[in-house]
Amino acid sequence: MWKSYWNKVCGFFIIMGAASLVASLVASAASVYVESSGSCGGNAPCYSTIQAAIDAASSGNTIKIAEGSYDEALSLSSSKDLTLQGGWDSTFTSQSLNTTVKSLTISNGSIEVDKLILQDSGSGWTFTEDNISLGISGVSPEAVLLDDGSVRLYVTGGMQGMTLYKASDGLTFTEETASPPQGGADPTLIKLSDGTYRMYYRDMLGQLETICTAISPDGLSWTKESTTWISNTSGREAWGVPDSVELPDGRIRLYWVDTPPECPDPPNGYEVIKSAISSNGLTFTEEGGYRTEGGYVDPYVLVAEEGNWIGLFSLMLPDLGPMKMYIGTSTDGLTWSIESDPIISVSGGSAIDPTAVPLGDGSYRVYYGSVLDVGPEVDSSLKSGILKPS
Repeated sequence: MWKSYWNKVCGFFIIMGAASLVASLVASAASVYVESSGSCGGNAPCYSTIQAAIDAASSGNTIKIAEGSYDEALSLSSSKDLTLQGGWDSTFTSQSLNTTVKSLTISNGSIEVDKLILQDSGSGWTFTEDNISLGISGVSPEAVLLDDGSVRLYVTGGMQGMTLYKASDGLTFTEETASPPQGGADPTLIKLSDGTYRMYYRDMLGQLETICTAISPDGLSWTKESTTWISNTSGREAWGVPDSVELPDGRIRLYWVDTPPECPDPPNGYEVIKSAISSNGLTFTEEGGYRTEGGYVDPYVLVAEEGNWIGLFSLMLPDLGPMKMYIGTSTDGLTWSIESDPIISVSGGSAIDPTAVPLGDGSYRVYYGSVLDVGPEVDSSLKSGILKPS
């Protein structure tokens, strides 16, 4: 699904007249800038799309592109030689990240690329329902692949907290005897280097609900550690559903859902996804801004590699009807591009709270909440299926 192209410069010399040599050096030194807002940190000429920059550039130009994802299928059909440099910061003084585009087609001329990731058009993924009943009620599941190949699910079941289930085949689950954190909800787990587990969860017992941590040697018996002091900034009910991710450098990033203070409560308003970073897994520093806006919730990261992040998100906007699930991609885990077409939906209900385990062939078994309105009652149960790269 993913292809990376890195700049590999081959030096060569052409003997030419002095005037031609000077003209060539001037042309090759010129830079063109691209930033989606069209500001480019004050640099000019500036374009809001990469394709517009390609069309306007002269042979020998370097096109410098701000970091992030661009929903563009690029093409070059004219006889000119260009360099595309991705991953620039907003001031175009540092090139430390990557830029993602859909595709690049060259029918004439040539392009050298640097820190540019090509993602094939379309989702590149298919989802197939397992079409069996897991027999589990609840929401906010967290799936953990155990050393013996079995799957453990941590499920939130209302005010009573969590219930644990285990299946040797990932489908036939039996409830386990366990002692999860009292009053805990929305769990997400990290396996530590010594084989123990750390859980991040929403603590519903305190006067101010916060995301707390607990530790366990076996994933069954848990001891509360501390609080991260991450809480709902606006004091509203709709928040939580954290997802913890170990970064390539060993740090922990924690995502969670919140309703910004400036926004009305859903359904009139929308929720956002925030994040915080930690070097020890306990003390977190919030990262500025929002990871997503416009109603995307329930983040779950499938892949967290250098320059290559893939995640699942639910979308909650009343105008769009029941919640559906979408694939998102990112180069750094901070700026996400969400695909326009849903990958998972529920007939007559909503698809929420994804979690997954890898199957070893690049595919994943995804577990998620299926919420149906049945008369005056709400039926919240878990479903599963296979998410597979095309």
